[in-house]
Amino acid sequence: MTLACHPALGSCQTTSASSLGYVSRYQQRTTDKDGRCSDLITREAFTAGMYKIRFETGQYWETLGKICFYPYVEIVFTITDQDQTFHLPLSLSRFSYSTYRGS
Repeated sequence: MTLACHPALGSCQTTSASSLGYVSRYQQRTTDKDGRCSDLITREAFTAGMYKIRFETGQYWETLGKICFYPYVEIVFTITDQDQTFHLPLSLSRFSYSTYRGS
């Protein structure tokens, strides 16, 4: 997660859902000084399927004494090849956000 081109400390969570829509895993991690949650899921647990990452942006802005428009951001994505490396950046301001699939 980045803020104004700088890494942001915050909280992010992941939920993995099976193809039938049942939640199969839940983890909560805090982003590090580089704005990453690198240990969010193990290589063994990372399988093809649908995933959701939730960033607690409201809590993050509260720690800075600011308000924001989005109390959280959820990104839902599908993995078809679990052998690839994935990087999912979230660029954030108090009133907007952007994301994309990086490598």
